[in-house]
Amino acid sequence: MKRIIIAFLLVLNIGIAYAADKKITSKTYVENQLATKQDTIPAVDTNTVITHTGSNGEIGQKGIYDSTGNYAEQQTSLVTAGDANTGINNALENEFVCIDEDTDGTCLLWKIKNTSPQQILPTGYTALEYLESNGTQWIDTSIKANSSIIVDISVWHPSDNLPTTSTAQAAIGTREGTNTSNANVFQFGFISTNHFFNRYGGETGNIAGEIFTPEVWYNAHLENKNCVVNGNTTYFNDYEFLSTMNTQGTLYLFATHDITITSPTFRLYGRIGYCKIQKDGALVRNFIPARRDSDGKLGMYDLVSNQLFTNQGSGTFIAGPVLDVYIPSGN
Repeated sequence: MKRIIIAFLLVLNIGIAYAADKKITSKTYVENQLATKQDTIPAVDTNTVITHTGSNGEIGQKGIYDSTGNYAEQQTSLVTAGDANTGINNALENEFVCIDEDTDGTCLLWKIKNTSPQQILPTGYTALEYLESNGTQWIDTSIKANSSIIVDISVWHPSDNLPTTSTAQAAIGTREGTNTSNANVFQFGFISTNHFFNRYGGETGNIAGEIFTPEVWYNAHLENKNCVVNGNTTYFNDYEFLSTMNTQGTLYLFATHDITITSPTFRLYGRIGYCKIQKDGALVRNFIPARRDSDGKLGMYDLVSNQLFTNQGSGTFIAGPVLDVYIPSGN
């Protein structure tokens, strides 16, 4: 699966010299220093910077940046894609698998091999690459949104059942009140003319962000008014939550929990690869698509509460392939 999963993205800063002696020396260096256990690693474009840890907030940051000039702090954690590729080619190719090759056979993206892909989940559960909904399945996270909510989520939309202006589709959402600047809404998903949309606090005004391409994985970071998709700010919402109180409705995955309507609204036709939710400074949900081995039940396994959250709608989810990489359970 060709997708780059980035747990956290920094507010980009300028001004640090690249430390050229940082090399890929071992698989442990990649896993512990760069923390790319779940990331794909660029094998070309020597200007690309792979980095782990940072100084933005209390939680360590990691990401993949376009150039050294776009990353500040943590000088000791920088390594270029060219250096990473050289190290992997010279000594570590048996530890990695190339998941994207150029026409001449040159590797474009590496992924760390793992011999125990299921160690992330307890015995009795199988981790999957994604869950896919056909518009009738959804999951209640049981978490209510407030102004501190931070969400990291990966999404994918098929080339059919595309959204329209009147049928926007939410990968995650909750709202109370409609069509007003003080509706207390938290939503992210897809809308007409192939745009992303996000709503935070209010629901009026322009909600269209960057254009998405069907059948491509996107990783979104939703924090306060900002929506960052694959490293690009797709929309800035000017509204605020009315207070720090929780919304009345919980956040749904694959739909929006609208407390004024009995059934979920803005239902998603598409896939979710993972979802992390932070609230009041703590990680409260860390969802991994999963199948319960005893009965084949599909859902999102939460590594925080150690339980499987299953479909609350009708029909059944479509299961993705078995996950073949290890996902770290920490931040």
